[in-house]
Amino acid sequence: MSMRDYYPAGAYYDSDAPYNQLAEGDYTIEAAAVVAVTLRKDIVVEVINDDYHTLEDDYAKEHTSLPTLLCELEKYIQGELQSDISEGRRRELGKMLDDCRGWSEDCTEIYDIEC
Repeated sequence: MSMRDYYPAGAYYDSDAPYNQLAEGDYTIEAAAVVAVTLRKDIVVEVINDDYHTLEDDYAKEHTSLPTLLCELEKYIQGELQSDISEGRRRELGKMLDDCRGWSEDCTEIYDIEC
């Protein structure tokens, strides 16, 4: 049991567990929402010191963008869904697959820091 949520190990996402069922008279509705996530990662980029290359160009040459990573994760999950897995794991992966889809990249900022 996790001290954080008091669910038995592995049961948090088990929709068949009685504590994850709606009580009688409860119901769900759908609400539209926008999710904006700001991520940051400090990295080292090898730059070409000339007038034709930008930091963004050099970054793109060496690193994978988050939209590309999400696309690759989607392929990985689809492959795992083809394997022999439990129904609970299949539902969990299905939720992850849905969460990989539909993201758009609004802004990518790459800026130089002094070392």
